[in-house]
Amino acid sequence: MEKQEPRGEQMAFASRSDGKQEPRGEQIAIASRSDGKQEPRGEQIAIASHSGGKQEPRGEQMAIASRSDGKQEPRGEQMEFVSRSGGKQEPRGEQIAIASRSGRKQETRGEQMVFASHSDGKQEPRGEQIAIASRSGRKQETRGEQMVFANRSDGKQEPRGEQMVFASRSDGKQEPRGEQMAIASRSGRKQETRGEQIAIASRSGGK
Repeated sequence: MEKQEPRGEQMAFASRSDGKQEPRGEQIAIASRSDGKQEPRGEQIAIASHSGGKQEPRGEQMAIASRSDGKQEPRGEQMEFVSRSGGKQEPRGEQIAIASRSGRKQETRGEQMVFASHSDGKQEPRGEQIAIASRSGRKQETRGEQMVFANRSDGKQEPRGEQMVFASRSDGKQEPRGEQMAIASRSGRKQETRGEQIAIASRSGGK
C-alpha cells in the first residue's frame, strides 16, 4: 500500500515513474526525461530534449537549436542559427541575419544592413539609408532614401533625389527636373525649364 503525503494549499505532489511522489509547488513542476528520470521544471526552466536522448534546461531566454551535424547549440531570444551551405551554422540575432553570397560564404545582414547581389556574384551592403541600383548590369552604386538613380540613354546613371528627377531629352541627355521644376518638350529636340510659375508653350518653329 502506497503512502500518502500531505497536500496543502501551497503544495501538490507529482508522481515519479518509480512510484514515489515528490513535492511540486507553485514554483516547481516535474518534467520527465527520456531515461525515465524526472527533473524539476519551474517557471524559469523548461527541459528541451537533445537528439542524443539527453535533456538540457531551456528557459525563457534560451532554446536549443539542432545543428546539421547532430549537435545542438543554445538559441535564445537574442540569437538563432541559420545553416550555411557548408553544413555549419552561424548566429543570427535580432540585429544580424545571414545573407547568402553566391552559395558559398555568408555575410552578416542586420536590421540596418542587407546585401544586394552584383551581377559578378559579389555583394555590397545595402542598409535602410542605402539601396543598390544596378548600373547597366555591371556595377552598382549606392541609392539611399534621399537619392535614387535614373537611367540615361547612354547606359549611365545620375543621382535623382527626392528634390530632383531627370527628364530625357531627345538628344539622349538628361536635365534636372525637381519638385519646383519640370521639363517641357519643345518640338522633340530641346527641353526648357517649366516651373510652377512658368510654363513653356511649344512653338512650331522648333524653338
